[in-house]
Amino acid sequence: MQKRANKLRVSPELFTLIRSSGGLLLFRVVGMLCGLTFTILLARTMDQTAVGQVTAGFSLAMLLAMVTTLNIGAGELRFLVAYLAEKDIRRAAGFVSTGRRIALFTSLLILLPVAGVFAAHRLGYPTVAPSHLLLSLIAAVILGWLRLNSSLVHAHGHVLLARIPESLLRPAFMLISLAIGLAMGSHFDSTDIMVLFVTNLALVGLIQKITTQNIMSPLYNESMPDYSHIRDWVKVGIQVMIPLLFLQYSLDTIVVLSARVLSPAEVAILGIILRISGFILFAVSAVDMAVGPRLAHEIHTGNNIAANRLLALSGHLKFWPVLIGCGLLAFFGEWVLGIFGEKYQSGVDALRMLTAIPLILAFFGPTTLLVNILKLQAQSLIVFLISIVILALMLVYLGSLYRIEGVVLSMLVTWFFWNIVLYLIIRVKTGYEASMIGAIRWVFSKNKLLNN
Repeated sequence: MQKRANKLRVSPELFTLIRSSGGLLLFRVVGMLCGLTFTILLARTMDQTAVGQVTAGFSLAMLLAMVTTLNIGAGELRFLVAYLAEKDIRRAAGFVSTGRRIALFTSLLILLPVAGVFAAHRLGYPTVAPSHLLLSLIAAVILGWLRLNSSLVHAHGHVLLARIPESLLRPAFMLISLAIGLAMGSHFDSTDIMVLFVTNLALVGLIQKITTQNIMSPLYNESMPDYSHIRDWVKVGIQVMIPLLFLQYSLDTIVVLSARVLSPAEVAILGIILRISGFILFAVSAVDMAVGPRLAHEIHTGNNIAANRLLALSGHLKFWPVLIGCGLLAFFGEWVLGIFGEKYQSGVDALRMLTAIPLILAFFGPTTLLVNILKLQAQSLIVFLISIVILALMLVYLGSLYRIEGVVLSMLVTWFFWNIVLYLIIRVKTGYEASMIGAIRWVFSKNKLLNN
């Protein structure tokens, strides 16, 4: 009896982990719902051209925000957490100061954006108006600061405080602002929405600064920061930037590249079908987030049977629900698009094609997660560099020929390419079977009966 009680006893650390993970998941879902509702209101109250311009402006800001800090915050888990654990305050302060200086430098550059505006129009980006591009640049600077500060707070162990500003507050404030304006009888055009975007980002940034000032002040006030590892900090940030184009910012990457070949009205349809499919993609990533820490532990301790068991279980947990979800979305796709307005239902064929992306990710397993755990980032960077070239070339060609369907087809080919190549790299170099092939084999294997 006592032995059983010991098995049921859960440590306080586990409760903390469950609470923070569950809270983060809840905030992300609520934030996504706010973003979806905002898009529905936008689509039903503005013409397609204006919606397309806003979509392109938002996405451009999301991508440029990485450049404004050279994505240096991506190294917080690798560097800053270690420095804080070792109580190396000088080096931690150097990491923080470097990110702030880079962001400050790019903020000053934003005062001279005219050349970028005319260059964009010379390159043929009719989707982004001059005023929208200027506002996107300003928004990118604010977003860069937001993300940098979030990563620094996250390194101190304040997970929810770090993620709430961008995951929840930003979409919630945008929805509330738009809803209040519409209720008061206001009529918004695309420039108004971009101004609203910048204003809300500034408000979120102010709230973040007030709530995190006490956490960060010891590092801000360090008189002698150590910059000896600055090349490593910048190198890691830039290396992570390319994979993020296909992972965290895939929607924005596709929208910005498509703005070169599609009309603003077509970009509006593309943005909406990408957002809809994003809910299924989130389900895939949620399973990976849940299994990630346990999988990393089993791999690092050399427990290959338990690691393969986790890969198989997570594979079944993802693939079959995603298959059902994609089937339902393909069947009811026209009705779902009708929620945004009848003029968006022409994107139903592209939406049905797009359902293959979550299936590809679910079938090949958590390749990007395993790449990080197994320290295969150098190989994956080459794969993603090749993938961005393939995507850009195919998208321009097929997008010009087949419009939205051509863009989605380019996505399918590119996503299949980098997933299967990463899967093969992991399989050949480590022997781990991450795909559904291994998950199905596991069902008929005697190892399925083994516990941890």
